[in-house]
Amino acid sequence: ITERRHTEYALRESEEKYRTLVNRANDAICVLQDGLIKMFNPRLPEFWGGSEEEIMGRPFTDFVHPEALPELISNYKRRIAGESFPSLYETTMMRKDGSRSFVELNAGVIMFEERPTDLIIARDINDRKRIQEALRRSEELYRTLSEASNDLIFVIGRNDHVEYVNSYTAAMVNKPINQIIGSLRTSFFSPEIALSQKTALDSVFATGSS
Repeated sequence: ITERRHTEYALRESEEKYRTLVNRANDAICVLQDGLIKMFNPRLPEFWGGSEEEIMGRPFTDFVHPEALPELISNYKRRIAGESFPSLYETTMMRKDGSRSFVELNAGVIMFEERPTDLIIARDINDRKRIQEALRRSEELYRTLSEASNDLIFVIGRNDHVEYVNSYTAAMVNKPINQIIGSLRTSFFSPEIALSQKTALDSVFATGSS
């Protein structure tokens, strides 16, 4: 009986640590079985924007954006069938109010109530997506302005090779852009100008100031 009590105590302690870890996680964690949500931590209702009662027992497809649904259903079936493929990928969920929410899913199969079950960890990446979109728009604007310019514009890397030129530059040196990128900067200027540029470029790389 003493040995059994020790085993039961160790099991309770282990389960308590597990519950604490899951409930305090910043990521949404849920367990799917037969396509239904069987268990989840408090982060999921917060993330979705509803109550626990509205989530428990519902199909996981209710929380996926329609555009992402075919891929997510396919991945779920393949995991449960035992196929091997990357467990980490991005997708689009849908909040209770119908708005999109971008998440990074980490999924894997576990045993729950003696049956194969899908364990899903969903990380909120909306801030990351906003930053990526802002960067994309900034780069698009930069390229638009650059391509509209009648100045010769070069982007030079620390290795002194050309990383970008605008179309006006390509026309002036009479070479296709893909033949210019990757070339040494010095191949486009006289030795005196190239040396003066090198001094200026070294200063920029060292100080960050033009």
